[in-house]
Amino acid sequence: MSEIVAERPAATATVTRVASGPRPVRRGPLVAKIVLVALAMTTALLPQIDADKMMTSPVSWASNLLASKYIVMAGTPYSVEMIDGIDFLMKEKGLKAGDKVGMIYANSEYGKNGFLGATIMAKARGFELLGEAVDSKAAEATAQMSKYKDAGVKAVLLTQARR
Repeated sequence: MSEIVAERPAATATVTRVASGPRPVRRGPLVAKIVLVALAMTTALLPQIDADKMMTSPVSWASNLLASKYIVMAGTPYSVEMIDGIDFLMKEKGLKAGDKVGMIYANSEYGKNGFLGATIMAKARGFELLGEAVDSKAAEATAQMSKYKDAGVKAVLLTQARR
């Protein structure tokens, strides 16, 4: 994690690298954390981020982080990406209320947050969502696709990291 630390009264800034630890190293008033890697680290530091009123940009797009007004997310949350994708399928590709939709999602922050978006849309738009979490390193999904084919799904959604 990196921090920009403003030294007062001089108008200089110092960049400090912190490898790990429950609290960051501080030199003077803390202005902002630039980047926190991954959801677990950011979630663990949320109480401190809020208490310190510290603007923070996580390298994660999990929507639950937006509960803090000090999180600056440079991109679309995973759940909103899935909501937008399903909205496209409904408007442009004929997916409709009452249809069955399968979802294969990585058992990770990315996959679970995408599944959250799909669940929200299933409730809002009235389609049945069949979800199955897979290992984030899974290389194929033949078993899941066969299961969904047998169930008569109209579309299959996927959140899986690139290999």
